[in-house]
Amino acid sequence: KKWRNENHIIGITDGKFMDWASDQGGGGAIDLVMHVQKVDFKAAIVWLSQQSLPHVEASQPRPQPLQLPQ
Repeated sequence: KKWRNENHIIGITDGKFMDWASDQGGGGAIDLVMHVQKVDFKAAIVWLSQQSLPHVEASQPRPQPLQLPQ
């Protein structure tokens, strides 16, 4: 899924984003806010801290049983 506006076409995969409109990417919410809002690290942290974001548990891959070669 991609999010679009007049300046960005953002795709997010495995916690990393890619802005196809500017050919730039990064990892995580802080980088995304810095990129889209054109702010520094501190301003991105302040902005994120003021948002009402839902808590989402990180998904963990299910452990697979160890299979030894025969």
